[in-house]
Amino acid sequence: MLKHFAEPKVVFTDGGSGLMKAMKEFWPNVKIQRCLIHIQGNVRTYLTLNPRLPAGKPLRSLSLKLTNIRTQEAAAQWMVAFAAWHAQHQFLINERT
Repeated sequence: MLKHFAEPKVVFTDGGSGLMKAMKEFWPNVKIQRCLIHIQGNVRTYLTLNPRLPAGKPLRSLSLKLTNIRTQEAAAQWMVAFAAWHAQHQFLINERT
């Protein structure tokens, strides 16, 4: 179906794999923005509302801050915080994947 439409500049998506695959094939240059509500829903599914593990608590907190980002500077600060979380918990990520 996508081949019948002109390639947009940006697509907002819930992150479903079917649409992502189709966009890569028919709209290779489109920028993709994940829906923040869906991201938070995914985080809630994996971590619950009250994570018990020490790695889950700060990750849940970081996910809630996504909807407060309004500037490039705030986005960069969030990415730094996420990279720090990732570096701190790399051993756990390697075990779970």
